[in-house]
Amino acid sequence: MQSEGTYLKETYYRDTAFSFVHQVAGLCLLSTKIEKGKPVSEFMNKFDDQWNRVYKMAAGFDPYCQKFRAFLEEDYAKRDFLLAALSEHYLNPVDNLTTKTDLTYAEARHRMHSLSSNQLEGKANDIALIAGNSTPTASAMVELRKGNSGKATGGSNEIRSARKIK
Repeated sequence: MQSEGTYLKETYYRDTAFSFVHQVAGLCLLSTKIEKGKPVSEFMNKFDDQWNRVYKMAAGFDPYCQKFRAFLEEDYAKRDFLLAALSEHYLNPVDNLTTKTDLTYAEARHRMHSLSSNQLEGKANDIALIAGNSTPTASAMVELRKGNSGKATGGSNEIRSARKIK
């Protein structure tokens, strides 16, 4: 006898090019689901699950999906997707890792995983000190990353410059 989940999947689920693209969008939006206070390893496990789903789905369907699979096979692409997903929440560690162009996905994942929670959460303190505040605030990073026009910028160059001044 089939389980209810198996029955529903066999009856209604269809692997299509649209479902593949929807899965890719889920991978790209994964960074919005990082929860403060949760270990970075928890997010990286979700990332791996999502990446593997996209990779598996890219095997079939249309030729463009198969071309995307070739892209997904690149270790550096996986590394860069992970670091991009983590960059808004772990600015300093990611910034340090992106300067190492020969770093593999496994090495980047290991380095992020091995950082203590104090090091990962220390970015708020660093930004507050750079901005001249004694108390770290969530808006310190936003203010630091704003250019003269008031729009948010990439930020990493401004932070590096501010650290050199210290």
